Amino acid sequence: MKNKIFILLMLVSFYASAQKEFQGLWAPTDDVWFTTIQYNELNKDLSLLTFSYISEEYIEENIIKHNKNSIYTSIENINSNWKVLVKYVLVNDTLIEAKYSGSTDATEYLYKINLPKLPLNVE
Repeated sequence: MKNKIFILLMLVSFYASAQKEFQGLWAPTDDVWFTTIQYNELNKDLSLLTFSYISEEYIEENIIKHNKNSIYTSIENINSNWKVLVKYVLVNDTLIEAKYSGSTDATEYLYKINLPKLPLNVE
């Protein structure tokens, strides 16, 4: 019984660690849209938000499912009757492949943006 509990805890830990690999700020090299992927420790779940500072718009992506290497989302804009499904695949720790299908069929690569760690000056 102890072995089963240990194995279960190890699997959960491995799964959570894999989901954390997606966490961060991602962007293609030729666009002004950024995608942020957050892993919530409390809920053990992911959230995605794509936004642009230029157009001052954002898109909340609905997560359909996810596993250790990929995230499947849907995006819908009711005003323009635009709907796509997106499959994000973690290629490595700095690259995600995003495959879009639906109103547009395309593939783009998102690169992780490493932000500097700024000191907190709390006085």
